[in-house]
Amino acid sequence: MLVVSTIRFAEKNDLERQKEIWRLCFGDSGQDMEIYYTQRYKARQTLLLLHRDEIAAMTTLLPVSLVTADGHKAKAVMVFAVATDPQFRGQGFASELMGFCDQYLNKNDIGFSVLVPAEKSLFGFYERYAYHEMFFMRRIRLDSKEIAELPGSGTEDFKLYPITAEEYNRRRNRQLEGRLHIAYSDEDLAYQKALSNMSGADLYGVEHGTVQGCAVVERIGDRDIVIKELLLPAAQLNGGLQIIAQQLKADVYRLRLPAFSGAPLGGSVESFGMLRVHKENEREIKAEDLGYLGIAFD
Repeated sequence: MLVVSTIRFAEKNDLERQKEIWRLCFGDSGQDMEIYYTQRYKARQTLLLLHRDEIAAMTTLLPVSLVTADGHKAKAVMVFAVATDPQFRGQGFASELMGFCDQYLNKNDIGFSVLVPAEKSLFGFYERYAYHEMFFMRRIRLDSKEIAELPGSGTEDFKLYPITAEEYNRRRNRQLEGRLHIAYSDEDLAYQKALSNMSGADLYGVEHGTVQGCAVVERIGDRDIVIKELLLPAAQLNGGLQIIAQQLKADVYRLRLPAFSGAPLGGSVESFGMLRVHKENEREIKAEDLGYLGIAFD
């Protein structure tokens, strides 16, 4: 007998089963998961696939905007936290969810979806569903001594201080003007701020004269820091890194910069996110535009 799965949006009574799948698939600490479910979760954005009336797989459609280099803003979603309970894997449930997402976005006049594969091997998987590489980042690892020795005028006149999610978003949007990028809501940035705070860091304003940049920082243990986003003009980038290292002490700093930023620092440019066009009449977006996604809540 053929058993047909069903897909629907989440309801109040589904929460504990969702958390169980989250723990099984992502292995996050209880605190990580609770931050998501208290700060960002919305049932009306969460798709559940049921098999024999049991929730077997899920994903979330986070509303975002795709902003082109000429400033055009299009409705999009980030397909976030695609997860199948391990006991149900190999039955095509993730594929069913992706197909449902396409139908839903077309029906609701949403032209684009983006996602960040959890590992490199998954880029090929999502290519089967018409996603292609579009968002890139420069990944760099520096120790505290290397940052201190960067050329430039040092940290004189630089300021670093925590800022609100709303202020961060304002600065972020300004720094990314003229670039193909994903724009987030203030609510999304508040969620990222909670993640950063949990790790012992924050969302920061980085200031030098009239230049107002921003940085997303998370700590991994006592001596390792991830700078998940740092947006500054090239002339202020080294000083910005130095003021971060001066005030947030660590042995190692792992940087994720836009692909168009930080070339003199070295590192490697890597694929980070993928894009799918769901409406035929949407404008052409080219990979050579080096799109920037940045924050992926990973």
